[in-house]
Amino acid sequence: SAGALQGIQETRDMMGLVAEYDLAMQLANDGNVERALAFLNGIQAKSPGFRNVDAEIKRLQALEEAKMMFEAAEAAYAQQQWLDAVPLYEQVSEMARDLHADTVDQHLHDAYYRGGMELTTLLPAPDAGPAQAQEYLRKGKSVDSKQAEIALKRLDIYFDGMKALDDGNLDEAINLWQGLYDANPAYL
Repeated sequence: SAGALQGIQETRDMMGLVAEYDLAMQLANDGNVERALAFLNGIQAKSPGFRNVDAEIKRLQALEEAKMMFEAAEAAYAQQQWLDAVPLYEQVSEMARDLHADTVDQHLHDAYYRGGMELTTLLPAPDAGPAQAQEYLRKGKSVDSKQAEIALKRLDIYFDGMKALDDGNLDEAINLWQGLYDANPAYL
């Protein structure tokens, strides 16, 4: 009968989708995300509601984006562009926590420290300031805690001087900042 033949065909089609989906997941697990996405997109075109194909496509696309961001972060890190590397590593960590996790963690902390130290020598830096330097140094303190502490103390003095200035205590601000200026005139 026509109904039975149609049922058999639908079963074969479904078995084909299951096989394609399993292959796509295996490819993704093996790191061949591009081919996995091609299979998943094919499945989605044939049967949009099949399993969790939409969610898997989004997950793999995000993983691909995180991989590209990781490569950009690594390039910035290799070129010692710490202030560029930090937000890229942060995004990789948010998007794909398991992607090169040890490298991301190590390089991110190193970039925090080095970026924070760079900011303390460039103040005022373009698109950054003492608050960002302080945040980065606190996050990257484990790289060189002694130097980070010295820089953080300087930043504390800077902020204390700003508070004194805001409170109208000009003499106190000058007294606080005099040591910073003597150590590095470009700091203020």
